[in-house]
Amino acid sequence: MKKSKIFIFLSGLLVIVSFLLVQNVIVKNKFNFNSADEKLLFDDVNRVKNIINDRSAYPVMLNIRKDKTMLIEYEDHVIFDFAKDNIDAKSFKKIKNSSYKSALYSLGFLRNYMIENGIEGIDVEQVDKLVDEVIDLAQSFVVYDVYINHDHPVAERLESLVLYISLKKAAGYVVSNKEVNHVKHLVDLLMEKDFFSYHMNHGLMQIRALLRVGTIVQKQEIIDRAKEYLFDVLPIYVSEDGSILESAFGYQYYIFLQFDLFNTILGYNDDHTLRETVEKQKRYLNSIVSTTGFLQGTGDSYNQNIDTTLIANNSKGYNIFQFENNVAGLSSENKDFMMFFVSLDNKPNVHKLQEDLGVYLYYKRPYIINSGTYSYEVNDEFRKIVLGPTIQNGPKFKEETITSSEIKSVNIEENEVSFLGHAQSVSNEIDRKVVFRDKHVIDVFDSSESNFTSSFIIHPEIKVEAIDKFMVKLIAEEDQIVVQSLKPIYMDTIFVSDSYKSKVQTIKLSTKDTNQFSFYLPDNFEIDLTTLSSKLKHGNSERYNVMKELKHKYPVTLVVRKVFVSYILLAGTFVLASLAFLLRRLFFTYLYLLFNLFLLCNLFTSGKLIIYIVYFINSLK
Repeated sequence: MKKSKIFIFLSGLLVIVSFLLVQNVIVKNKFNFNSADEKLLFDDVNRVKNIINDRSAYPVMLNIRKDKTMLIEYEDHVIFDFAKDNIDAKSFKKIKNSSYKSALYSLGFLRNYMIENGIEGIDVEQVDKLVDEVIDLAQSFVVYDVYINHDHPVAERLESLVLYISLKKAAGYVVSNKEVNHVKHLVDLLMEKDFFSYHMNHGLMQIRALLRVGTIVQKQEIIDRAKEYLFDVLPIYVSEDGSILESAFGYQYYIFLQFDLFNTILGYNDDHTLRETVEKQKRYLNSIVSTTGFLQGTGDSYNQNIDTTLIANNSKGYNIFQFENNVAGLSSENKDFMMFFVSLDNKPNVHKLQEDLGVYLYYKRPYIINSGTYSYEVNDEFRKIVLGPTIQNGPKFKEETITSSEIKSVNIEENEVSFLGHAQSVSNEIDRKVVFRDKHVIDVFDSSESNFTSSFIIHPEIKVEAIDKFMVKLIAEEDQIVVQSLKPIYMDTIFVSDSYKSKVQTIKLSTKDTNQFSFYLPDNFEIDLTTLSSKLKHGNSERYNVMKELKHKYPVTLVVRKVFVSYILLAGTFVLASLAFLLRRLFFTYLYLLFNLFLLCNLFTSGKLIIYIVYFINSLK
């Protein structure tokens, strides 16, 4: 009996200690801000506005009706209505769309409104209630939401709160200690190395938030941590040739904007490496963006028009290119004709679609479009359709998904430029050769020993007219491109997404098995053969090696999933401890100890140790 009492005492003590450890993960303020720091951070509103001067990555906005009631909209979708919805955690949790919920928790709607309008027109009392609820939810142990302390919302919430507090103080409103303390907490969180998302573009948002706060408050410690993150991940995002190692053009442009912003905040003379990296990225983007600003949609991004003044430098870009990020192509001198041959296999391929060896064609306007993603909800039925291999550009095997691809070479001969690409699945391989010849013809040669289908998704604004089963016309106003195939061309009506939550009907052209597919352009184009980019041989391999090293330095243990799992383990330890005591069964005692071991691993390791322990136990069995 004495042993049982000792056991239950130690069990309860361990549960309490575990509770405190988890609580420490959620709420802690280790970084000290004194009153002078707070004054710098919040009192000089013009300085804050000059530093936090761009919109949120979320397309979310605070809108005010004529009756002065407010609502929050994501694109054209209302996600929260102050006139109808209760301002509490239950209302937040009713929002099922993860993008909507993350955008709400980021307070990006406030930032986007304040960038244009300041604080004028806002019902501060109502917004304060919502901000307080978000803060309570972020720092709550009992009620928890996986998106509240996700890396993206955390970074943007810090920027939005600093701007909001500064504008409130300037307008004479009272700022609560809760808001100020949460800003400190968010800085703490972002300063933690095991919270830094080194492996994806959310990490750049974290760097940006720290750089901005560090600059405003003039704390070198914060700036140095941000710079440490930045220069550690630089090889992950940008290759030596300036190409951006992301699997979607739209996200590549976003990454460039972040690096350009870092360069501006730190000062153009702060570090030659950063400045040179930005200039190389500009040359890369000048190679793939038309003079009118058109950027082709690839991967998890859509066609868009960008401000070309942001990528302007002394370089006009390359007219023939094969970049380290598996993007190749060519363009006319004035960029009214562009052709892209893409693999975009830049693992871990966060924003990649199954468009390996896809060909995109632009002649005054886009003729081929990607499928888009429609939404980020994994259970969205239409998203599953558009992401399926049957609705993607490029070659596809009948029964297997392509697992890797690359653009292998570019070859220049008189009046001809050719590109060679290779892709493979588990047991199949395919080669695609794309040739530009006679100043106006693009040939696409596909060859494989396996059965496959090659597809080209035509832009919805292009009229497709069949001439016979081997030839079609692509018509756009006064221009037309003739498409000819050695094998029959199949025309299917499909739906794709041309923007978030938007469905459009269009035509997909496809052929089967080894074939030649030719596009005849209406005009001849002279290609400047002297502006050829040379592919370097180590960019992607260097990226892989750097990511392996950073995996140990930034284990990403502080993500909210870790805390969420800890709740389950805490509950399990308590139940098992009770059973072990009441039933005095050795089996429950062993389970209890195992749960506690998992709990401690979850709190103090990257989580890998847990997997190894499970493997070890299974091997003992």
